Order: sequence, then structure tokens, then C-alpha cells
Amino acid sequence: LSLFSVSTSGEYNYIPVWRLGDDGTLELLMGATGKLQRFTTDSRYGWPVRADGTRGTSHIHNYYWRLDFDLGESGTDDVVEEFNYTAGADNSRRTLGLTRFTTEAGRSIDPVGMRSWRIRDGAAINANGQFISYQLEPIEVGHRDVGPSYEPWTANDFYVTSYRECERYVSHNPQVNGCANNLAAWQWPAGAQRLV
Repeated sequence: LSLFSVSTSGEYNYIPVWRLGDDGTLELLMGATGKLQRFTTDSRYGWPVRADGTRGTSHIHNYYWRLDFDLGESGTDDVVEEFNYTAGADNSRRTLGLTRFTTEAGRSIDPVGMRSWRIRDGAAINANGQFISYQLEPIEVGHRDVGPSYEPWTANDFYVTSYRECERYVSHNPQVNGCANNLAAWQWPAGAQRLV
């Protein structure tokens, strides 16, 4: 099943697509179309789009999805884990390492370590005796944009955060009641807040 919507922002149309597979997989995609909104005459920053020398400005759009799984009877016992493979001394065999997040954190994709994440329930198990869970596996890791220092939320690809009503967007959140402006600032120091 594929579900999509079309949202207009300025001259752009964004088309988020949610693909739900029969086997329980969930694939998130984003389409974009529309007219250019940024122009320049500087050849370092764009390509010609008009006879008068006007150039379309090169730029990138980043997309973020906020997922709240709430597995089982209650989302309060969900557990987030990270998997990384490390090569052995002779490079012939890899070892799987598992880290459980206990505080909010930001993490980057690591193709070499085949990094992935699992969100699982803390109590509910399936017919095979395994915790019910979702495995998040980055399938396309070749393109990623880390922005300038004033866009710190672009430094990581995956964030684990606790729910707070006022922290709704990746950036430009209202800074009220102790809420932070952007996703990178939501990360609390180790031990400051337990997730589960």
C-alpha cells in the first residue's frame, strides 16, 4: 500500500510517500517538484536559466520524518538499540555489536559498520519468542548533506528523543517551557534523562 500527499510551499510541491509492505516493511520516500525560487548572477552558485544571465541557485533540501512507534500496550517501555558490525583482526569475520540507548542521542549513518537501529517493545513478544520490533536499515546512504554550523541538526541522520509537545520540528521550534530550537539541541548529556 502506498500513501502520499502533496503539499505546496512557495513555488515548490513536496510529495511524501509512505509505502507499507505486506511483510511489515515501511519505506519513506520524498518527491519534490516546482519552480525555482532562488536566483543569482554569480556563475559559482548556479546554472543559466534565462537569456539575460540569470542563474538558478544551487541548493539542497533535507527531509526528516518523526516516527513514534509506541509498540505493544504502551510506548513507555519501548527500547531503542543500535547495531554495528566491526571487522576482526584478520578482516575475515565481522562481529555484531549492540548498544542500547538510555538517553537522547544523535547518530550518523555508517555504511562500513552497516549501522542500523531497532525499536522494540520492552515486554511484548511474538510467536517466535522475540520482542516485537521494527528494524530501521538505511538503504541509500550515498547522498547526505551536512549543513553549516548554524544548522547543527544536519550533522546526524538519526535521532532518539523523548516526546515533548513543544519540540515538534527539526528546527525553528518555539523556545518556551525549556524546549530547544532545533533537533540537535534536544540531545541531553549522558545520564540527564532516561528514555526507558
